[in-house]
Amino acid sequence: MAAVVAAAGLISAACAAPQPPQHRPAAGAKVAGPRVARGHSPKFRPARGAAAADAKRVGAMVGKACTGRADMPRNEHQWVVLCSNGKTFVVEPSAPPVECSLAGTGPEPACFP
Repeated sequence: MAAVVAAAGLISAACAAPQPPQHRPAAGAKVAGPRVARGHSPKFRPARGAAAADAKRVGAMVGKACTGRADMPRNEHQWVVLCSNGKTFVVEPSAPPVECSLAGTGPEPACFP
């Protein structure tokens, strides 16, 4: 019985071995601050739902027949608007909207020539 108690004492002593101290910087050592990416600018992300708001705004240029669901830039001054009724229009701020065909087939001109 004494051997069992002695063995249990050795096992518990081995399991409870002292842990090495945590690493701490030396006094006066330089501590790194937050890292900043150099050469990269922060990325701009529009607010959530901004694309839908833009599509509605550009769709309003078409008129009451179009509730804009999506819009795509055609060039620097024109936008292609996909309406909820399935029609597509080329919109330019200073000109009336022109109905177009996304596939480029049909009587309407192609949206992206």
